[in-house]
Amino acid sequence: MTLFATFEKFAGKLFGTDTGLEWVNEKAEYLGVETEGRSNIDVILDIQRAEGNEPCFGSCNGQCDQCDCCFYDACISYGF
Repeated sequence: MTLFATFEKFAGKLFGTDTGLEWVNEKAEYLGVETEGRSNIDVILDIQRAEGNEPCFGSCNGQCDQCDCCFYDACISYGF
């Protein structure tokens, strides 16, 4: 599965047909992560870096030791 397909799976399962990524942009703004003109995946990876986590969104296959990551529940719950 490509990273884009993984992201689509993530967004669809969490938010239904509406991607509802406003919280990701708010989190990015809070952390000083640039969002303009960037893909959502790149923003998510930079959020992970800014939080001091490994930039690994969508690659844990349901096993992750980064419990403080704001994407942890989504990755574990949906097997990313």
